[in-house]
Amino acid sequence: YEAEQDWWKKERNINDLLENIDTVDHLYVTGGEPTINPMFHKVLKHLHRQGRTREVSIEINTNGTNLNTSFRNLLKPFRKHILFSIDGHGELNNAMRYPTKFSVVEKNILEYKHIDSGMGDRILVTPTVCVSNFFALPRLLQWCEDNSIPVTDKLNVLNRPKWQSLSQIPANLLAQGFEALNSAGYARHAYTIQSRIQGVSYEKDLLLSWEDTKSRIKNWFSSRGYDPSITGIPDINA
Repeated sequence: YEAEQDWWKKERNINDLLENIDTVDHLYVTGGEPTINPMFHKVLKHLHRQGRTREVSIEINTNGTNLNTSFRNLLKPFRKHILFSIDGHGELNNAMRYPTKFSVVEKNILEYKHIDSGMGDRILVTPTVCVSNFFALPRLLQWCEDNSIPVTDKLNVLNRPKWQSLSQIPANLLAQGFEALNSAGYARHAYTIQSRIQGVSYEKDLLLSWEDTKSRIKNWFSSRGYDPSITGIPDINA
């Protein structure tokens, strides 16, 4: 189906999928947003009718914005691995994951704990680290810790666009950010990020200054009605 961008909207494709799902024991569903994808709902209903909800495990990448009653009831009996794409705490996530609202995401991610199948369900926060959220990362990690929500060990660290790559941060400020993570008790995550940015793809763009980087980020947040200071970037509003 890869050649068809909207393959899931075509009845023949859905029927073909359902006809061949009998031997499937694990489903991995990613974006767009799978929780509001009608095809995914049809698949879950089909598995319910087959009586296979205890046989098939579900893995979902979601922004956490949807957990209505219908979807909740469909998903509850399955063994689940839910990956939440959350990049910041509060207003920072609202900006970076627009049009999501952190208050809604927070409510839903905590609610997922109450639809456990009893078969080893897991929920996991999977931030994408970039210049815009690096300095505010301890706050998100602290929120996860306070709510007993694990964070992936395999952090995604952007290297494109270059103005969002950590390689553009001056060495003294980068060290300051890592020290903040270490001091807050998140040395494991600091080490993961440090390891990732050693690769060739994270080399600094010498044509892009730190001031240019800050200016782009400042304009990005300001144009969307957010105070750039929510990024925690030192002197972002200077």
